[in-house]
Amino acid sequence: MFDGCQRWGYLMVSLFIVCLLSGLAVADITGLNGTGGSTQILIDQLSKQLTAEPDRAELYYHLALAYDRQGWHDKSAQYMNQWIEVSNNEIFTKGAHAFVLDGKNDRILVIDKATRKVVRRINVGWAPSSMIPTPHGDQLYVTNALANTVSVINTRDLSVTDTIK
Repeated sequence: MFDGCQRWGYLMVSLFIVCLLSGLAVADITGLNGTGGSTQILIDQLSKQLTAEPDRAELYYHLALAYDRQGWHDKSAQYMNQWIEVSNNEIFTKGAHAFVLDGKNDRILVIDKATRKVVRRINVGWAPSSMIPTPHGDQLYVTNALANTVSVINTRDLSVTDTIK
């Protein structure tokens, strides 16, 4: 199963992990640096998995990345929008940004709402599980379930300002 897979950077590793977690049969996905057919095979597999499990938010995200890699930016934007909609219970918006809980990677993704691109990845504690904004939205409290901590994020400068233990 691992024979055809080589590390080609973050995108390839992310897509490979999604394949494993999703129970997909992993095809030869070594061609992710170009516009080879192997990326299309992966897109096809992710699309089939998404049809079976439309509530799996990470599938939309990884499809958006794969389409963007292929240069199909309209299709990528479509899947990024769907990812944000499906992840709605894990999203907080403030001004030009959407803050998205990325629990599997122990971080918060900051997305520019106009371009639908990730502009910052904010590392928080182990297994972030929920986000609670202050009434004015200037700070975002992120509970980190397995670390038994709460990360405090400044929504203006997009950084962790405190970790409550």
